[in-house]
Amino acid sequence: MTDREAIIDHTRSWGRAYLNGDIDDILRHYSDDALMISFDGIIAKGHDKIRKIYELWLNVGNPLELNYETVDVVVYGDMAYHVLKWHGVFQEPYGNEMMCGACQSVLKRQENGQWLWVSEIVCADIDSREVLEDMPNNSTNLHVI
Repeated sequence: MTDREAIIDHTRSWGRAYLNGDIDDILRHYSDDALMISFDGIIAKGHDKIRKIYELWLNVGNPLELNYETVDVVVYGDMAYHVLKWHGVFQEPYGNEMMCGACQSVLKRQENGQWLWVSEIVCADIDSREVLEDMPNNSTNLHVI
């Protein structure tokens, strides 16, 4: 398997974990000190804070469908840059909502050969601040821009 194929497979594996709502499995795709910037303005560093983002997202509505297309993968030694476009249908309190966006990730090859995300920026076509304002404060210890 080429590095490109391994990185794309890594993303597919994350997608299965996300669709299953398995946060522990989701987190195994990130390095322990990964940095994530979410489309709703939250910056999180490390598994504990990234977990809170996924708990927040899955509390709002489980994904019913998720599709993505790799735009580019650039590998340089043990570092890689992955850009993808995504779209999905998400369960909302008042019906299903289609969302789309892009994701830019930096990955690092671990000593065991596995690729893990060390930073990720997730962009979406919605502003979820209204949803966040209506929810209990699940973003404790997260920095909200």
